[in-house]
Amino acid sequence: MAKHNIPNVEKSMFKTGEYVGYDGRGYPWRIMRTAHTKWRAVAGPSHPCRFTAPTLTAATLTDLAARIANRGAAVAAQ
Repeated sequence: MAKHNIPNVEKSMFKTGEYVGYDGRGYPWRIMRTAHTKWRAVAGPSHPCRFTAPTLTAATLTDLAARIANRGAAVAAQ
């Protein structure tokens, strides 16, 4: 497996095969691979919008990391 060098994504310390990504405001997202070899991200347990946040999907981890990084970035810049 290739080493991923994505600044807002790191391997999960608690769940094997999962990653943790951080959005533009610094909130966590759980990232995992689906059965169809796509990547899926759901808001983490400490995310304030975890019950209403959408599930994000992408074909590659890099694409998903970019989508997560852009979420909330405009609010954080204010």
